[in-house]
Amino acid sequence: MLPQQQIHDLALPHSGTVKAILADGSEVALKTHACLIDWFGEERYLEVVANNGEYPLLGVGLLVGHDLHISYRSGNITIE
Repeated sequence: MLPQQQIHDLALPHSGTVKAILADGSEVALKTHACLIDWFGEERYLEVVANNGEYPLLGVGLLVGHDLHISYRSGNITIE
């Protein structure tokens, strides 16, 4: 998930829609956008969804095979 402005700035092409269930139980259709990223030296194709928030979210699928370390004390996050 990326902020809508970042998707616009990167000119990511619309690629389809995905159904999502919100916290209130309602179902919505969200537009997806095609994106290519460098993930630890490997090129990966992703479908990203726009949001109106200010922070991007990382899908857990990218974390498979990696270790995620979060320090709430320092605010540091590392992925190995």
